[in-house]
Amino acid sequence: LLLHEYPLLPPNGARHHSRPVFSFEDVVSIYPLVKHLHPHAFHAYRYFTSGQRRIAEGFLQRGSELISEALNLLNTVYGPLHPDIGACNRLLARLSYVMGDHQTALLYQQRATMISERVHGIDNPSTAAEYIHMALYCFACGHVSIAFQLLYRARYLALLFHGEIHPELAQIDVNISLMLHAVEEYDTSVTFLENALKLNKIFHGEKSLKEAFNSHLLSQTHAYRGDFRSALECEKRRYTIYLERFGENSEYTRNSYECLHKLTQQAVNVARQLQKPFGASRTSDTLNGNGRAKKVAATLGLGQALPTPSFLTILDTLNRVNGIFYVHLNPLVTVSRGDGDKDGLSRKEANAVQISPAEDDGDSPKSSAGTAVSANKVE
Repeated sequence: LLLHEYPLLPPNGARHHSRPVFSFEDVVSIYPLVKHLHPHAFHAYRYFTSGQRRIAEGFLQRGSELISEALNLLNTVYGPLHPDIGACNRLLARLSYVMGDHQTALLYQQRATMISERVHGIDNPSTAAEYIHMALYCFACGHVSIAFQLLYRARYLALLFHGEIHPELAQIDVNISLMLHAVEEYDTSVTFLENALKLNKIFHGEKSLKEAFNSHLLSQTHAYRGDFRSALECEKRRYTIYLERFGENSEYTRNSYECLHKLTQQAVNVARQLQKPFGASRTSDTLNGNGRAKKVAATLGLGQALPTPSFLTILDTLNRVNGIFYVHLNPLVTVSRGDGDKDGLSRKEANAVQISPAEDDGDSPKSSAGTAVSANKVE
């Protein structure tokens, strides 16, 4: 305000001013100062922490109930758009997926993805990660085409803020290549797997376990498309890495050796059957996956030599790629020492579940730090 004397008191003992004390000419400049409180949802975070603890102990159903209660309280305090609400939805989606409720998992993950886009923006790594999880849940529900769209969207966003050389792109490419198996687009799948292999070599080094697992996936894809020579080369790379890392007596090394033996047998069987009607020239083309001979091999009754992966096999591999493990709902019934039920069983312990990592089938070593459900802890 301008510095001069203002008639703050009404003249002649009047109760009100006849005209305004301040005018627009008196205002020099305005600096708005907004004062507001930052509410803290204390009870919501306490429920969330308790839910995480119950999940770690194996009581998934009770943990899911506590996380749902935390989500309701956070919605009441912060409204529908808040980073912690997105974290709750993401954890509930992972819980629902692990427990086998894929439709509910997709619903929660859709909310988490939308919140991440609104709160963090599209140029944020968290948003791309949400799209990857949502694509996995869509694929598990049978929405294959939508899952492809979500993964391509995640790849586009990752290219925006990471560029072409980043480890997250390798994970996205592996997901895309595995889903391409479901539609039998093996040639395109090989392209994505080769790019993922190149990125894994850059960030994890030569002869890493990432490279071994990626080489195995590439070997399987070459075998599906009939290129047994390339499949053998990739599987030999995997066998060499496991042999140097774990030795000859390791389970993973033996499994890789068995895969090499099976691929060699398949290549020999296909070559023998193709030599009869087509001669040796077509045999060489078939083993290399070139020309029309590859299609001919697939139509000669060689279903056992060229197996195609089932939907459950693809989904199982996708789960391991994205760090999701199976939950075996085996009730743990133990004798209660206290005055429990009539049968002497503890209800709390009878409702527990065992959490164990998925069987790797020798594809990749199990991680000792793996957990059934992972989520960022809300501070």
